[in-house]
Parts: sequence; C-alpha cells; structure tokens
Amino acid sequence: MGRKKKKAEGEMTEEEYEAMRQRALQPFKPSITDEDIIKFEEEVRERSLKNMKKLKDEINAYDKEKIQERNGFIYHL
Repeated sequence: MGRKKKKAEGEMTEEEYEAMRQRALQPFKPSITDEDIIKFEEEVRERSLKNMKKLKDEINAYDKEKIQERNGFIYHL
C-alpha cells in the first residue's frame, strides 16, 4: 500500500499554486476610482460652503441682535 506524503509546513499543492497564479494574472481593479474621489471631494466642498454660509448668517444675526440691544439701551438713556 502506498504511503501518503506529509505536506511540509510552508509547501503548497499544485492546485493552490495554480489558483494563486491565476489570481495574480487577473488585472487589478481598484475599489475606489478617480471619479469616486473627485465626486467625494465635490460633496465635501459643497457641505463646507453650506456650513460656512450658515455660520456666517448666524454670526450676522447675532451681531445685528447685539447692535439693536445697544441702540435700544442708548435710546433709553
């Protein structure tokens, strides 16, 4: 009866080697493309501009409120 050879640690079978070789020969397809990056940057830029305008409006509203309070105080004097 034939004995089975024990696989030494670190060795791979022909099937494993062939499967690895086939995966290596396939063209690389990145999961994130340049178009995805450009689209993401545009979205971030738009959100930043909206937030900037919102904060600017809030600051202007706060300043107007403070000016009106001062004018009201001065008027009462």
